[in-house]
Amino acid sequence: MQGKITDIKICRSTLIIDYRDINNICLRSKETDNTVAPSFCKNNEAWFNLASCFNGKCLPKGHWVIDRGDYEIDKTVTANFSKGSCKFAITCYNDYGRLAINTDYIPTKTGLRDKITTFGLRLPYNFGRLFRGKSNRILFASETRQSLSGNMEWVVNAAKGDFGGNKVIYSFKKGSRLAYYLKTSFLAGRCHTTVVDDYFPLIYRLDFKGDRVIQLWHACGAFKTVGYSRLGKSGAPQPDDITHRNYTHVTVSGEEIVPYYAEAFGIGEDRLLATGVPRTDVFFDEAYAEQKKAEFFDRFPQFKGKQIILFAPTFRGDGFNSAHYPNEYVDFDGLADFCRNNNSAIIFKMHPFVKDFLIPFGYEDVFEDATEIREINDLLFAADLLITDYSSVIYEYSLLNKPLIFYTPDMAEYCASRDLYMPFEKYAGDCAVFSSDELISLLNSGEYKSFSAEHIRKGSMSACDGNSSIRVAQLIFNK
Repeated sequence: MQGKITDIKICRSTLIIDYRDINNICLRSKETDNTVAPSFCKNNEAWFNLASCFNGKCLPKGHWVIDRGDYEIDKTVTANFSKGSCKFAITCYNDYGRLAINTDYIPTKTGLRDKITTFGLRLPYNFGRLFRGKSNRILFASETRQSLSGNMEWVVNAAKGDFGGNKVIYSFKKGSRLAYYLKTSFLAGRCHTTVVDDYFPLIYRLDFKGDRVIQLWHACGAFKTVGYSRLGKSGAPQPDDITHRNYTHVTVSGEEIVPYYAEAFGIGEDRLLATGVPRTDVFFDEAYAEQKKAEFFDRFPQFKGKQIILFAPTFRGDGFNSAHYPNEYVDFDGLADFCRNNNSAIIFKMHPFVKDFLIPFGYEDVFEDATEIREINDLLFAADLLITDYSSVIYEYSLLNKPLIFYTPDMAEYCASRDLYMPFEKYAGDCAVFSSDELISLLNSGEYKSFSAEHIRKGSMSACDGNSSIRVAQLIFNK
């Protein structure tokens, strides 16, 4: 029986094909013998991650067709992901009853300066490999941390000193970036496994030649788009950029989000492991929770006995240099009046990229700025209510079964410029307000106390059960 293609669309950097009664659906080149299997296939829906579906690279220039399944819809879909010297444009259309895909792809031109930089960073790495010897070493490296913390600390502690016969080496950023990169490159060359926990430009320049590169991605869930999921939008990488693509393993918080991270990092789903996120183990440790509450009130003793509201939005802008949070989104007077009338206090925790957010004078009795505190998770234990927007903090917070408010005065603008992996309604449920007046009104009504983040926890945090550190430690130390 001849199957049918019932719909097509390009969502972010992915071609999504709805079908029925088609076995082994794939793209076939009309010029060569090449075929491309879906990056993800489930419930009669096939995903082709256009930036990585061809052996981890962009779908090559040419004419492609799905020759199994009738395509009877008169629908043409186009996308242009071109950026810089890289041209990458897609056209999908009906070609006499078959779905055809034309790809116009011209790779990025690598400049001389870029080639010299790559050579210079690979030199100490290759030198390190010469001195690797027979001993097994594992490198934990982070450009955003100055000491062992976050996921890495939880994994190392979970091993309880048993590193499976491996020697563990650390490299955290201190001093100049160049000196740090040269040192870390050399250390990576001496190790068979390199573990990172965030975006790390050095790592993508190196050729690990069969060694493991394990990304303990710091964020839970899949909320605002990152990496290649942002193709065609401001701040996106070039379609054939090298960033993220050389991870051999990536740990994530739940099975539901595996396809999104494969898309974001430009890698196959087989490299994604739903182990859970190690640092979420704290949410299953009552003693730790009580300790962090005590530390919170030691730091902010004036708020003891009050309802604690954590105001923790993400940044606006394309990245570190343009990151900000608009002060006009905060009705300081309205929030202060609510706090004074309801025995409450607000702790503002801005994203670390945001440097220019200021609380005006005169609100010291009800407001405090905790942006300098590195681990936002430690603040969640003391919070009675979280107000946020598009921040991944919703996932960790969902483990605590406390009220949550999404405050998104710029939702349409933000979704248009940055985009989300799923419709906002799926994240927010009934917990969203879209203006400062709505926020103040909701707070005064008290209705927010019935809001729950259970719907967030069920799918995206399914692997976070208090044992994530042990699973990831087994992955890293027991090769």
